[in-house]
Amino acid sequence: MKRILAVLTLILAATASFAAPAPKKATTAATPEATPAPVWKKQVIADFQLTQSSFDNWVQGGDDSLAWQAGLKSRFTREVERSVWVNTLDFAYGRTRLEGQESQKTVDEVKAESVYTLKLGGWLDPFAAVSGRTQMTAGYLTVAGARVKTSGFLDPGYFMESVGVGYRKGDAFTSRLGAALRETVTRDFPGYADDPKTLEIEKTKVEAGATWVTEYKQKLGTASLFTSKLDLFSNLKAADQMVVRWDNVLSTKITKLFTFGAEVDLFYDRNLSRGRQLKQFLSAGFTYSLL
Repeated sequence: MKRILAVLTLILAATASFAAPAPKKATTAATPEATPAPVWKKQVIADFQLTQSSFDNWVQGGDDSLAWQAGLKSRFTREVERSVWVNTLDFAYGRTRLEGQESQKTVDEVKAESVYTLKLGGWLDPFAAVSGRTQMTAGYLTVAGARVKTSGFLDPGYFMESVGVGYRKGDAFTSRLGAALRETVTRDFPGYADDPKTLEIEKTKVEAGATWVTEYKQKLGTASLFTSKLDLFSNLKAADQMVVRWDNVLSTKITKLFTFGAEVDLFYDRNLSRGRQLKQFLSAGFTYSLL
C-alpha cells in the first residue's frame, strides 16, 4: 500500500503543481508584462473503438459479435532550466462478446509512472523514478469449460522504484539505466508472488536488480505517429528471469476525431509463463484531446 500511495502522491502533486497559477512579477507602466513560457506541458487524450456484426439468414455463416475498447492517456511534463519531471497515467479497457457466449475482456490496464531528471549539461543525467501497473477488474480463464477467476485489482500489482543515469534527446528519444527495486503484491492469488522453494505462501515479493527503459517516438508524415517502449528488469540472477515488456503503437489520424491504430505488445515474465506472450490488434475509432 505504501508503494501505491507513493505513485499516487507524485501524480497528484504534479496535477496540483500545473493547476496552481504561477506568481506574477511586478511591472511598471513603462514596461509591459511579458507572457511567461508555460512551465507544464499537459496532454490528456481519450479514445473509443467499437466493432459490431450481425447476421440474419446469411448462408455463408457467421456469429453476431460486439467488441469495444476505451482508453485514456495523460502526460504532464514540467521542464525548467535544470530539471525535467514527466508524469504519465494511462487507462485502457475493452470487452468482446460473441453470440451465445459470455463477454470477455480483451484489454485491462492501469499504468502510472513518474520520472524526475536533473539536467547537468552532459551526456548523462541522473534520474529517480517510480511506476505502478495493475488491472481494473477481475480476470478469468476457461478451464475444462468453466470460467475460473485468476486475478483482480492490485492482485497482482507491480511497483518499481529506480535511480540511475539517462540520456534524453528532446521528446523523441529517452533511455535510462539504473538500480531498481521491483515489488509484486497479491491478495487472493499469491501464485504471482509466492516462492515455490519455501513452505510458506508469500503474498508479496521484493526483487533488487537493474532496469533499462528506452522510449522512441517518430512522426511518419503529417498524420501518423509511431511509439515504442522497451522496459527491461533483471534480478541479476539468470538471463531467463529477466522481465521484458515491449510495447509498439502506430496511430494515424484520418480526420480531426477519427483515427486508425495498430499495436503489437510483447511480454515475458517467467513467473507467469515459460513462453513469451504476444498481443496484437488493429483498431479504428474516435480520439479526442481533452487537454
